[in-house]
Amino acid sequence: YNLWCAANRDRIMELAADEPKATGFSLVASKLWGSLSQEDRQPFIDQTEKQKEAQEARDLASAPGPQKAKPPATPYNLWCAANRDRIMELAADEPKATGFSLVASKLWGSLSQEDRQPFIDQTEKQKEAQEARDLASAPGPQKAKPPATPYNLWCAA
Repeated sequence: YNLWCAANRDRIMELAADEPKATGFSLVASKLWGSLSQEDRQPFIDQTEKQKEAQEARDLASAPGPQKAKPPATPYNLWCAANRDRIMELAADEPKATGFSLVASKLWGSLSQEDRQPFIDQTEKQKEAQEARDLASAPGPQKAKPPATPYNLWCAA
């Protein structure tokens, strides 16, 4: 339908000149498309199928490999999540867009290293777990190529 509309745009625009601008083109185009025989529609249907197949092939060719795991959260992010309600209460008087961040960063900055340490430890545990997962899912060593035979060397020359 869309390909047919693009190919017949000028004709449709002429016929839709007396129709409301917002819906005129669509009304005229749908009436004209509905009046076409299957034989007249078929070239546009075939072209659409070819475009779909080409798009699917491009999608398969550009499909990403396995998704990389998200990096572990930072100690600051873990602390913010654990103290969200408290921060929200203190940020009630601040602008909505930046209030939470302003209050959270001030509170985080005022924490001692001792108060931060549990969140730092949690981040380290997450990093170690991710490294273990990455090692477990890493591909094994690749097989070495067999040495070239005189025949293979002759064929390559």
